[in-house]
Amino acid sequence: MISPTVTIKPILLPNALNVQVDMLMLNELHPLISGNKYFKLLYNISQAQAQGATTLVSMGGAYSNHLVALAVAGYTQGFKTKAYIRGEKNEVLNSHLSICAQHNMELEYVSRTVYATLRNNYTPQNPNEYWIPEGGGNALGAVGCEHIPKFTLLNTITAHYNFDINSTTPTNELFTNNYYNYCVCACGTGTTLAGIIRALQHTQVHTLGIQVLKGNNYLTNELIQKYNITPCALWSINEDFHCGGYAKTPTYLTEFVQQQSVVHNVALENIYTGKMLYAVHQLLHQNYFKPNSRILLIQSGGVH
Repeated sequence: MISPTVTIKPILLPNALNVQVDMLMLNELHPLISGNKYFKLLYNISQAQAQGATTLVSMGGAYSNHLVALAVAGYTQGFKTKAYIRGEKNEVLNSHLSICAQHNMELEYVSRTVYATLRNNYTPQNPNEYWIPEGGGNALGAVGCEHIPKFTLLNTITAHYNFDINSTTPTNELFTNNYYNYCVCACGTGTTLAGIIRALQHTQVHTLGIQVLKGNNYLTNELIQKYNITPCALWSINEDFHCGGYAKTPTYLTEFVQQQSVVHNVALENIYTGKMLYAVHQLLHQNYFKPNSRILLIQSGGVH
């Protein structure tokens, strides 16, 4: 069951500019279909149902939160699910793949070379298959993520039940009346960021993406070319806090995440949300944000 409410928690990061920081706890939506994964799947599952597909197919690494969400969502919605897993099979499944298997997901292990080929050129094997790219990173995933700011309330977020869609819900007044000045999220594929940018395009809120992978301008180019996001002053991507690259966890990051998790009683991990909070912490010290502004951080889930 998808929770009808999630909380917005204050994050007390000392700064000289009286900047208020809050965190939208999307991980509270569901223990396994959590955070942005739920929104990325929302329209993809709806489209699969409309096409009469019976099997949802995707791909990911052995610790993919996307695959966990897909397995559980597909199971609850009556779909078969299949995933191509990058790398060799271990004798004992890890916690992520165990959840996938428990929800009847078919797991096929492929080499990195084959994986790269599938990622770039996958063709459904039969008409009953519906393909969802790695990480849920497609146009429908971005459309689903437009709902993240639309459903933001001061203390709660109203979510869809059972993947029903209500696309007419307006962007919440906390953004349109400029209660929040910044919306910040961690970025891998850029799908979540693209959806949030679109949802806030008629407000004065600045959307800031914290890139968790190495690479100059790759994510900016992805937003422009893949998601048709127009460059403007109301969104930006910071590339300085990948901490060595995707899934790299230097000691200073690990210690920061552990400390902040305890201090604020929030679920964080080192790959996405921890890097986002670390980036904001550093940017506050660099006086990046305007004085007296309010920032909403997106806790995008993925903590099991």
